[in-house]
Amino acid sequence: MDARIAQRYAKAAFAAAAKVGAVREVEAELDALAEMFSRPGAWRDWLLSPRVARDAKIQRLPEVLGGRAHPLTVALLALMLRKGRQQELPAVAEAFRELRRESERVVHAQVVSARELDERERAELVESLQRRVGKQVEPTFATDPSLLGGVRVSIDNTVLDGTVRGSLRRLRRILETDVLIQV
Repeated sequence: MDARIAQRYAKAAFAAAAKVGAVREVEAELDALAEMFSRPGAWRDWLLSPRVARDAKIQRLPEVLGGRAHPLTVALLALMLRKGRQQELPAVAEAFRELRRESERVVHAQVVSARELDERERAELVESLQRRVGKQVEPTFATDPSLLGGVRVSIDNTVLDGTVRGSLRRLRRILETDVLIQV
């Protein structure tokens, strides 16, 4: 998978979608199609099948998408099929999402907690993160019981570790440093 190729397709699609005000719609469709492509199944098999000619795939694409996909999404997939780049669909969807976030001054935050956070806790955490980074935050939430408690947030190249495990790790380093200084 070549990230530069995915970036080029995503930039072209994003520019076209921005012109017609369809960025969110195209993004949602690309995400859904990329998700289906990431799993074994009929959609992936059909896109990658050497038994079905490219022209036949391109011609049937609107029908396969149920006639509901935005014309830009259909055109992008047709172009990718024409160029034999359909395997890049997940990378193009990710690059498109990043372009949308960048244009809207939004950052992605991966939030991992020891237990499932309720809606109020999620809202408070997102609000706190937005104040801290000065941008809108689009979070994804996951759980990891091995954290023991607390939350770990990853934004770009920054990790904010407020977990019990992280606190214990920091305390251990401090104690080890103190012991070394005393020796």
